[in-house]
Amino acid sequence: MSAFLGPIHMWLYKQIQIVEKREAAVISALIKKYDDQDLLLDIYAAQAAELAEKAKVRDNVDKFNLDDAFEIINEHFVERMPCDRLSGAVKEEEKIIWKHQSRLHQEFWQQTEVELELMHELYSKWLAVFIENLNPTLAHKREIESDYYNDIFFVGA
Repeated sequence: MSAFLGPIHMWLYKQIQIVEKREAAVISALIKKYDDQDLLLDIYAAQAAELAEKAKVRDNVDKFNLDDAFEIINEHFVERMPCDRLSGAVKEEEKIIWKHQSRLHQEFWQQTEVELELMHELYSKWLAVFIENLNPTLAHKREIESDYYNDIFFVGA
């Protein structure tokens, strides 16, 4: 059985790279054609809201607690291969800090003419809308540094 793990791992690794590259290329093409970042933010928000509602229906809940919401995010948000060790979560009381190395997604977006700031805006929008739709008392913010960024999920006021 272990003989299959190598080829399957490489196949999945390549599929994730393809998806990441395609997403960045599609955004690049849309920006060139429409030059409308607000439209892209609206599209990401609508898709996040739709998927959050489907998760609530699937699990037959009205709202998820913070830990469960974070698990649901991990079901929907591609973060490369776990063995890449480019991101990891730290849980604190009423807060989860998801730490990422910058190259996690940026290397794919840098192959396009899309500014990295837009990548962060789109992902931040998606995450904020998704978690707020899973539970309106939960919130998200992204802190960006030069070689890493953190997605912080917390119980809002």
